Amino acid sequence: GLRKLEGGHIIMVQPTKVSRIIGKGGSMVNTIKELTGVKIQLGQNGVVWLDGQADKILVVRKVLRYIEKEAHTSGLTDRVRKMLEESR
Repeated sequence: GLRKLEGGHIIMVQPTKVSRIIGKGGSMVNTIKELTGVKIQLGQNGVVWLDGQADKILVVRKVLRYIEKEAHTSGLTDRVRKMLEESR
């Protein structure tokens, strides 16, 4: 729903990649949230709001850029999960 987001960081991603960042049934974004503890809100316009520990936000930003770059490849969710687990 609509609400005011307090604090956090805003980054932009390519709007065409938002669905890939969300993943099938929310699988990708939920994996990112679970493994980092970062709160994520994605807009269809490519605006991404992140809130959490600064070091984890940096990891999520890196992962989002990776997803943007690799969106066309298969097995991406598994690679992202591995990246996140290695960054713990």
